Amino acid sequence: MIDPRRGEDSCGSPPVPLPPQRLRSLVGQDAPLTVLRGPHGHDKERLIRWWASARPDDAIGVCVVPGHDWDSPRLWRAVASALTASGAVAQSGTAPTAGTAFAEVSRLLEHLPRRVRLALPGISRLTDREVDEQIRRIVDTCHSVDVAVGVTGRSAFRDLYEPICHTLDTDLLRHTVDDVRDVFTTAGVDARPGEIEEILRATAGLPALTYTAMDVVAALPEIPLRHHVLSRRMRDAVSAHIRTTVLGSHVAAEHRSFLERVVAAHAVTVNTARFLSGSSDPVRHLVALEEGGILAYRDSANGPVWVPPQALRDVLLDDQRSSGLHVDTQLSLLAYHHHSLGEYALALQCATESRQWVLVSAIVDRHLSDLIDADLTVLGAALRALPGELLATRPRARAARSLIEHLGADRPRTAPVGRMTNVRSFTDLAHATFDSILARLAGEYDETDAVTARLRRVLATLDDRPADPVEMLPFIRMQWALTHQLAGNFPDSLAELGIAYRLGDAAGLNYIARNAAGNAALAWAFAGDHTRAQEWLALEHPHAPKDRWTDELTRVGGLVARMFLALDVGDAARAASALARLEQLPPVVELWPYLMYARCRHALSNQDPYRASAHLAEVDSRRRQASGTFVRSLVDAVEIDVHLALGDGVRALRVATSASRTQPWDVVASARAHLLTGRYSAALAACGRYDWLSTPYTRFQLDALLVQAVALHETGRAAAARRFWRHACGIADSSSYPTALYRFPHTAVGALAADTGIPFPRVREGLAHHPEIRTPHLTSRELEVLRCLARRLRTVDIATQLHLSVSTVKSHLRTLYRKLDVHTRGDAVDAAHRLGLLDGTG
Repeated sequence: MIDPRRGEDSCGSPPVPLPPQRLRSLVGQDAPLTVLRGPHGHDKERLIRWWASARPDDAIGVCVVPGHDWDSPRLWRAVASALTASGAVAQSGTAPTAGTAFAEVSRLLEHLPRRVRLALPGISRLTDREVDEQIRRIVDTCHSVDVAVGVTGRSAFRDLYEPICHTLDTDLLRHTVDDVRDVFTTAGVDARPGEIEEILRATAGLPALTYTAMDVVAALPEIPLRHHVLSRRMRDAVSAHIRTTVLGSHVAAEHRSFLERVVAAHAVTVNTARFLSGSSDPVRHLVALEEGGILAYRDSANGPVWVPPQALRDVLLDDQRSSGLHVDTQLSLLAYHHHSLGEYALALQCATESRQWVLVSAIVDRHLSDLIDADLTVLGAALRALPGELLATRPRARAARSLIEHLGADRPRTAPVGRMTNVRSFTDLAHATFDSILARLAGEYDETDAVTARLRRVLATLDDRPADPVEMLPFIRMQWALTHQLAGNFPDSLAELGIAYRLGDAAGLNYIARNAAGNAALAWAFAGDHTRAQEWLALEHPHAPKDRWTDELTRVGGLVARMFLALDVGDAARAASALARLEQLPPVVELWPYLMYARCRHALSNQDPYRASAHLAEVDSRRRQASGTFVRSLVDAVEIDVHLALGDGVRALRVATSASRTQPWDVVASARAHLLTGRYSAALAACGRYDWLSTPYTRFQLDALLVQAVALHETGRAAAARRFWRHACGIADSSSYPTALYRFPHTAVGALAADTGIPFPRVREGLAHHPEIRTPHLTSRELEVLRCLARRLRTVDIATQLHLSVSTVKSHLRTLYRKLDVHTRGDAVDAAHRLGLLDGTG
C-alpha cells in the first residue's frame, strides 16, 4: 500500500535511521542518479529511503516505490501511482496500461511543478534489464528528477560517471564499530563494554547482521557469563540469517557446489576459482553469484576479484568441518597458491588460519615490506598467533611483532578518534597514537590532526615518559608529523619532523631520521622554499637504512621533494629521474596527495593534460574517502589546472566556484580559472581571499601576483599592473622560478615585460604555453531559452512564449546542457551567471 502523503510503503516499514557518518555527505549529494552497488545484506534499501527524505523541503517532492519481483511495465505502473498518490504530480485521469506505463511516467515527470526525488530501493530484485535504459532516459530527459537505485552486480548502470551518476560500493556500505554503536543508540538498546566490538567481529560489518545482533543483545539476560551467551547466540543468529537469506536463494542453490569449493578464499580471482573448483569456466559462476547478491566484486591491480562476506564464509567452512572435510589442508594449499602469485597478504591469512606456522614465519621474513603496505591488520594477527618457540628463532618476525605490540596494531579501532582522551601513561599514548593512525589510513585527516595536537600536549604531562631516545618515541613523533602533514598543518608537522629527526639520529634509527628529513624537505619544497628543502635533503642522504624494504618506504618524501624542486626550475631531466624512481617503489598510500600533485604538475609542464587527468582518476577512490580540508583543496586545485590545460573553461569554473576557496593553492587555481576565462574582477577578488603578506608559500604567492598583474593589465589599470609585475619579478629573481609563467597568456606577459622593461627571469621562448580556453558560444535562440529558464518557466510555457514547439524547446535544452556541462535547469542558470551569459558581466 502506498501512503498518499509520501508515496512510501505504509505497511510496517521500519524507521529510517541516519546512515553511517562517512556516507551522509556522499548519499546526500545532488547527482541526477545515485547508485548503491553491493551484495544483499548491505542495507541499500534503508539508505535509499534515507536519501529520499534527507533534504526534503517545500520545493522537493519525495516518492519512494518499494521493490518487488516485477517486470518493467508493472514497475512503471507502480511509479505512476506513487507519483500521483504522493502529490508530486497532478492526477492523470486515466490509469496507464501495460504498453504505456513508461511513456506515462515520462510524460508525468517532464511536467513536474517542482523537483522530485524518486527512490527505487528494490530495483536490484528486477530481472528486466530494460529498466536500466529506461531509468537512464528518465535521468537524461526529465531534468527535475533525481533517482536513487540499489543494485547487486555490475550488469546494470555501467559506464556512468560523475556528476551524472554517484556510485557507492560495498566497502563504503559496510558498518564500522562506530556505526554499530550509533544503530544501538538510535534504537535505545544498551550494550555492555566490549559487546559492540564482539558484534563487529561476528558480523564483519554486514549491515543486515547489525540489526540481527541488536535483537540478540536486547534479549540477553543479565548474568555473570553474559559475553559467552552473546558469542553463542550471535553465532546461531548469524548462521540462521545466512542460511535463510543468502543460501536459501535460488542462485545459491544453483551454484552451491562451486560456492562451497571457492569459499575458503578470502578473495577469489579467476585463477584462484579455477584452482579451487576445477571449473573450466569459473567466470560464469562468479558473475552469477555476484548478480545474485552473494559475492561482492572489486577491481584490483591483478584483475577482478570476488569477495564472499565473512559471515557466509564462516558458515560454509563450519559446515565442511562438520562433514569431516579437511578444511585446513585446503587452506594450506590455498596459501601456497596465493604465495606463488605474489599475493602475500592473502597467503599469510590462509597460512595463519590453517596454523601453518613455518609458512607464516617464512612469508613474514621474506615479504615484510609488502605486508606492511598491503594489510597491517593481517600482519598483526599473524605475528600475534605465531608460537613463541618458533618466534624465538625468527629475529625479523620477533622485531616486527615487538613494534606492532607496542602500538597495539592487531587491535581493532574501538573508539572514534575524537574520544581518545583517556591517556594516563606512555602505553596509553602509544595505543591512542595507533588508533589515530588507523583513522588517518581511513582518510580522517582533519579529525586525526586535532587528536594528535592533544596527544602532543599530553606527552609533556606524563610521568613515565621515556628518558632515552628509544625506538618507540621517535616512531610516535614521526607518525604525529605525518598526521599533521596530511592535514596540511605544516607548522606542527615541521616541528615534529625536527624532533623525530633528532631522536632518530641520536638513537641510530636511520629509517626514522631519513623519513623525517625527506618529509621535511617535501614540506619546504611544496611551500616553495628551495633553500630549506635542500638543507633537509642534505641531512636525508647520510641516513640510508640497512634493509631494502625500509629504505624504499622512507625514500618517498625526499623523492617527491626533489621532483618539486626540479619542476620549479624547469629541469625536465631531474624531474623525470625522480618520477622514474618513485614509480619503482612499492605502492604509496600515505603521501598520495603530494605524489598526485607532483605527477600532475609534471604532466602539465610537459603539456600532457590527458596524462594529468589520468593521474587524477587514479586517486579518485582515495579522494572520495578523504575527509580532510587540505587534501580536498589540493585535489580541487589540480583538477582546475587540468581542465584549464585541456582548454575547458566551463569545467574549471565549475570546480573553482563549487566551494569557498581559502587555501593558497586552491585560491590561485580558482583565480587562474577566472582570469583565463576573462572574468578579471573575479580573479582579483579571488586573490584577495588569502593573506599573502604573511604567507610562507612562495610559489603560490608568486602565482597570485602574476594573476593580479595580468588581470589589472587586461582591464587597463597599467600602473597597478606594473606594481604587481615588479613584485612578482623580485620574488622570481630570488627564488629562480622560470616555470611560473607556464599557465599565463604569453601576449599579456610579453606586454607587461615590455611596459616595465623588466623581463621575467630566465624566461625562454615558448615557455608560457597557454591553451585556448573554451567558453560556450550560445546562439540567440539558446540565449532566449536560457533567459526563460532563469525565470523558472516550464518547458510548455517557454514554447508558448517563443512560438516554438515543445520538442524544439527540448532540443535547445539538451544543447544548452551539453554546452554548459550541466544536467539540471538550476545548474544551467547557475553556470550561466558564472560565465556572465545572463547579466552581461565578465
